[in-house]
This record gives sequence, structure tokens and C-alpha cells, in this order.
Amino acid sequence: MLCRLRIGHSFLTHRYLLAGEDPPNCISCQERLTVDYILLHCSEYHHIRVHYYHAETCKELLDNITPDTILNFIREAGLFFLI
Repeated sequence: MLCRLRIGHSFLTHRYLLAGEDPPNCISCQERLTVDYILLHCSEYHHIRVHYYHAETCKELLDNITPDTILNFIREAGLFFLI
């Protein structure tokens, strides 16, 4: 899962390629749904994110925050089986 986060590809953000659809947008924010957006910017997950970490970039997040912390955020956000 951490490898998928590092490369920025997940089932949630890239399944549209297999389905031949348009790239997905966030239901809450209407922004393009990317791993970076989910981990750092989406307002829907802000209240969960602040309990686990603060980072400006995915590189900073993945280099400085423990994998368990990131995975706990993913679990609490309900995204574990979508990454």
C-alpha cells in the first residue's frame, strides 16, 4: 500500500483507466481525485488528518511520518480497501 501511495497510483484514483471513463473528482470538493489530494488537501478528511500528521508534500509525508501513522489515517478515513 505504501508503494502505491509513493507512486501516486491507487485503485480509487486510477480505476477509471480500466473502465475507460473520465478521471474521478472528489465528491465533496469537486477537485481531481489524486493520492496527493486525498493525503494532504481534501477537506472531507481534514478532521481525521489533523490527528495523525501535518505535511506539505507527499514526499515530506512519506519520508517523515511513520508508515503505521499513515495507514491508521487511511483506515480511519475508510480508504484502506480503495488504495
